[in-house]
Amino acid sequence: MYWFNPVAIILNELLAGATIALPSSVVTTLSLVKIVSNVMFGFFITGTILACFCIFVTPVAIYSRWWSLPLSILTFVTALLIVVASVIATVMFSIFKNVLTSQAGLNISASLGLQMMVFMWIGAGGCLIGFVIQLGLSCCCASRRDVETGRRKEGKHAHEDASPVPVEEEKNSEGRRRWIGRKRASEED
Repeated sequence: MYWFNPVAIILNELLAGATIALPSSVVTTLSLVKIVSNVMFGFFITGTILACFCIFVTPVAIYSRWWSLPLSILTFVTALLIVVASVIATVMFSIFKNVLTSQAGLNISASLGLQMMVFMWIGAGGCLIGFVIQLGLSCCCASRRDVETGRRKEGKHAHEDASPVPVEEEKNSEGRRRWIGRKRASEED
């Protein structure tokens, strides 16, 4: 739960044992920064845990569209948390950089880590792409089960084809039906 507290850093590193009288506006701003940093950390951790969970659960959506809608909601929440945390981090640290470098009397220079920003925003973009793909699976694509049972064929609705496709079936030793293949309408003629 680390948060960037420039006053504490200056006191610990430069002025060991010294104290500084801070105006109330600075104390208020620092408490706000602490809250925002904790919110950002919570969003990143929660989004990361949900993204790891989605990695293992998402393949279920290929077999059933009933799972696609709840998973697309879950990927939306994941993407929302990661993107909001990335925006908070970018804005907060950009403001820190500008404030610290604008004080010429302090002789402090600050810079933003380009690699960390790129890493953070690639993760946010990946979560958004995952959400768009999952949303597409829930409304636009046929599940593997729908294709196998003949409800949909290769991305088309079964009722779009004028000639129905008969399905052969046989009973196994236990008396249950088993699909053994399909005949195309052209094969019967």
